[in-house]
Amino acid sequence: MGTKHASRILALAFLALSSRAFATPETNVMPGDALFPRQYRPGPLVVWGNANHGDGSAVGFDYCFTFDANPDISIADDGNLCGVVANDRFIPENITLTLLNSKTRALLVGHLTVTDPGDLSSNTDTFILDIVDPADPINGLQVEVNIAINHGLRSLYLMQNPDGSWTYYEFAPVGTTGFAVWAFENHNHFDKNDHNGDIYADTVTKGLEYLLCADAISFAPPAQSPCGNPDSDLNGICIQLSVNGVTGYSCGIANAALVAAQDPARPIGCGPGAGTSLKQVIQDCCDWSFYAQADDFFGNPYRGGWRYGGTPPGVRLCSKRDDHEQVDPR
Repeated sequence: MGTKHASRILALAFLALSSRAFATPETNVMPGDALFPRQYRPGPLVVWGNANHGDGSAVGFDYCFTFDANPDISIADDGNLCGVVANDRFIPENITLTLLNSKTRALLVGHLTVTDPGDLSSNTDTFILDIVDPADPINGLQVEVNIAINHGLRSLYLMQNPDGSWTYYEFAPVGTTGFAVWAFENHNHFDKNDHNGDIYADTVTKGLEYLLCADAISFAPPAQSPCGNPDSDLNGICIQLSVNGVTGYSCGIANAALVAAQDPARPIGCGPGAGTSLKQVIQDCCDWSFYAQADDFFGNPYRGGWRYGGTPPGVRLCSKRDDHEQVDPR
């Protein structure tokens, strides 16, 4: 029994046991459009997409990849580009591309259609890829960088935990999550994007919500004369985005991811910043970073830096400085 046939039987069994209502599926595909076609090399390639934002409701639906005719590209597959959705967060097919007619560069236009077998409603989304041969005069190193980014973001997408985090050190997921979210944002995948057009927008949203809500606390930073008042906006609050693990680095990384969201007016609905804006949370996180900076310089080689563990509330030491070293955070 073929793998796809077996998947079909399992999917039909799943549908028979479920009582869900049928609805038109929503399809989203790998990055690449007419304005910014993603670059890949000829040879093996995984084309992929998702359905219904990967929420599990499209498991058992039918899918099919199709490609626009292009005389300069040959597409080889396993004999069938269609199947049954086993994981609606990642619907892949393996193909092999060959450039023809002595071309060193051509566009591949592909489509993913997902169909609900109950009411036969369907939805199609399109991706456009720039297939570049190593012999093409375009900067080869830049193409390799772009391809590495494509693969890297897909890997991060697949490694995200259900709660929105990424885990490397299990006791410090805030830092790794901040780096992952920041990576997507650096390549124009934002929470504020159209979630039906950007397959990574959901990923960024879940990551931001984890940073803002899961492990964050707030407190009133104590006065630290003569070091200066860390509460730069005088609202009596600083926000520490992580209380577990190596907070000294993870909080700064997480706050950088908030800044990179480029959405200062975004309303915050959870965590210590609930009811405010992303801009306000970023400010209060900066206040925490000022509060946590190492200031005691009598025998302290870390003055001016930040330690892995940060500084617990009320523990920060501060020794008197010369007048020209006074800090006015406002």
